[in-house]
Amino acid sequence: MNTTIMTRRAGTPALVGILALGAILSGCAAADPAGQAPSAIETAADGQCGSIPTTPLNDPEGLISRMDAAAKAAYTGFSGALKPSFWSNWKPATPPPYDVAIVYSTEAVPYQATLLKTVKEALEKDPLIGEVTVSFAENNLPTQLQQFQAAIQAAPDLILYQPLAPDPFVPLSEQAAAAGIPSLTMQSVVPSDKVINISPNSFLLGARPAAEVAKLMGGKGTMLGVRGVKGVSIETETFEGIKQVIGLCPEITLDDSVVGAYNPTTAKTEVLKWLSTHQTDVGGVVHAAIMGNGVISAFEQAGRQMPPMADAAASEGSLAYWQKNAPEGYRGAATGQGPQAMGSVIADIALRVLNGDGVKVNTVLLEPALVTDENLDDWAVSGAEVSSGKSAEPPAGTFPPAGYIDQFFAK
Repeated sequence: MNTTIMTRRAGTPALVGILALGAILSGCAAADPAGQAPSAIETAADGQCGSIPTTPLNDPEGLISRMDAAAKAAYTGFSGALKPSFWSNWKPATPPPYDVAIVYSTEAVPYQATLLKTVKEALEKDPLIGEVTVSFAENNLPTQLQQFQAAIQAAPDLILYQPLAPDPFVPLSEQAAAAGIPSLTMQSVVPSDKVINISPNSFLLGARPAAEVAKLMGGKGTMLGVRGVKGVSIETETFEGIKQVIGLCPEITLDDSVVGAYNPTTAKTEVLKWLSTHQTDVGGVVHAAIMGNGVISAFEQAGRQMPPMADAAASEGSLAYWQKNAPEGYRGAATGQGPQAMGSVIADIALRVLNGDGVKVNTVLLEPALVTDENLDDWAVSGAEVSSGKSAEPPAGTFPPAGYIDQFFAK
């Protein structure tokens, strides 16, 4: 029978928790004279406002170049080094059942709670798995490092963890590897071949919808940026994608001074403060992830018109607002991955590793799905309230594409 041991430590309370078309002007489509949103969004040419900058992938051994187009697209903007996995020929030394330790950041954010629940339930119902233990660092890095060390000493067959900072876990992952324990990240990237990283592409999480909103803005105006938790690697990467996109739009000014801490309530409060001191028009808004309904609520309470939003990791509420207001001309763009979909991927990869299937590469990235006017109805949940902060899940069977994970394994 599977059992779960839960331990908690007090920590720092940070929450870790993302379209005018006519003649091209300054690299981006110009808004129509009436200032109304265009009826269609066109693809921007490379290097123009509304496109996503690309850089050569650091893949010296061609690990991704041998995979399909979906895999190549999923690594757009990824700056890490791709290496053959240390675990490519590994098999457990003993037969199942196998024990799994999960070193988690926090479940205080609904997305985080659902992600953990999905992973645990998928593992515990599989006959390969014996016991799953969970420790919570509550976003305190020293606590998390201690918990990872304790997990190594407990000698599970596999460790899953959400590193609050990547670099300190490099030596710890090497200790785990020396003990024969694979360590797998959950939505983060630790720069080591001893780690099996599983993450959505954080760069694209913000860059994809930001590029669409830049086109909706006609390539000019003020874009309000709402940060998550500054210093957390996934947040830094998401805003790096946003900044690179806006860097191609010389007439768009990005003000990312607002910090919402990945919390819709905090985001609402901080955006309200910003709006009270900034009376100029806001042409667009972008946020780090999962704060869209809080941003919308702030604009509504302030009596300000809601601009097009680059809605990273969209919620059911923010998509409900978009769908409800689309007949009146509201437009936006979003990315979505959903904690249930992401948790299922993490559990699937963990089980494949324990099955000895031979993971080929140290970092498995997934491309966040883009939500536009064309597929909004496929994502929006009937009857959802705008106030709902529940993360939107992708349409069944679409994230990741069928067969996508198979190519990362030898069998």
